[in-house]
Amino acid sequence: ALAARVATARAGSLGRAGYLLLVLALVDAGLRVGLPWRQASRLGGAPPALEAGEGPVLDLLPLAPPAGDDPSSLLVARASCVDQAWHGRAIADECIRTDDAGRGEAQTWLQATLWDGQPDAQALAAAGFSAVVFRPDLFRAGDRQRLSAALLRLDPSPAVSTDGGQRAEVYALSAPAPAVATPLPPARPARAIGAAARPLALASTLQVVLIGAPGDGEATVTLHLPDGSTATAPLEAAQGASAGDDAPPRLARFSRSLPGALELQVDAGEAGTWRGPVHLVEEDEQLTFEARAGTLWPVATTPVLSPTAPVTTPRAAVRASLALLALLLAGAVILHAARRDRAWRLPP
Repeated sequence: ALAARVATARAGSLGRAGYLLLVLALVDAGLRVGLPWRQASRLGGAPPALEAGEGPVLDLLPLAPPAGDDPSSLLVARASCVDQAWHGRAIADECIRTDDAGRGEAQTWLQATLWDGQPDAQALAAAGFSAVVFRPDLFRAGDRQRLSAALLRLDPSPAVSTDGGQRAEVYALSAPAPAVATPLPPARPARAIGAAARPLALASTLQVVLIGAPGDGEATVTLHLPDGSTATAPLEAAQGASAGDDAPPRLARFSRSLPGALELQVDAGEAGTWRGPVHLVEEDEQLTFEARAGTLWPVATTPVLSPTAPVTTPRAAVRASLALLALLLAGAVILHAARRDRAWRLPP
């Protein structure tokens, strides 16, 4: 708005050079912002499995969705609000806000109980929910299996739909809803990861990702193996992370055969410490931890969450370079025109 107001005020005094402001606006929108190529449309509609039931539902979505302006970020973070326009059932989200207020606290509690393999249907029903909605395609393969195994303890026969290429599983709660809802217990970090899932005999690689922790402190990951031996690797800043980022993603990688059931310990100094049993269910595994107020939380992530910086494609690099060059040229021409106009107005 400020740029438009300044451009409007200056256009009259620049004469024909003022048309360069229009060129500048088009360059900014087309090359820097990326319009209209960034515009996209997607078919709407809630999964039929959701529309068939009644009562409030709690959506289980990744706790660490990808950052940035990628459309998938919005779809992951706001899937509950988008679907509610069709199914009409009550949800935990406050859709007038831009964060996950309401659902965030509830699903943090739920995910911790699922990691531990002890989902509490009574507590969910007492809080007013009638079902848990799980979208497995939004999760990494390993996290998906661990969560699914625990959710089956809530409902062994969930309603499933795959319309529109989106799989949705609705786990109904058998416990009756109370007349007055009771808040869920305070969330705490899970004491295990995937306790309900069957571990592999052997996994080939394991990558541990730490997000939200300051990058200047020492941090390590230690594996306590069933034979009594240990393996330790440092948590180092991800390749490509911004040098100015105070809390860059940090990685530790183990490229060796590992038993599917082991004990994992993450030491991140002031950011917190976590230790507990882990079930590996994929040959190439990734486990993610998030630092929150001096505590480490195991979190489920989306497949598009990358611990490294976004990759710049050649086309994007050319567009960015052309946009910068056009902005510099337009700015130089406008500045020259302004100085010439001022010289003409000087008194004799």
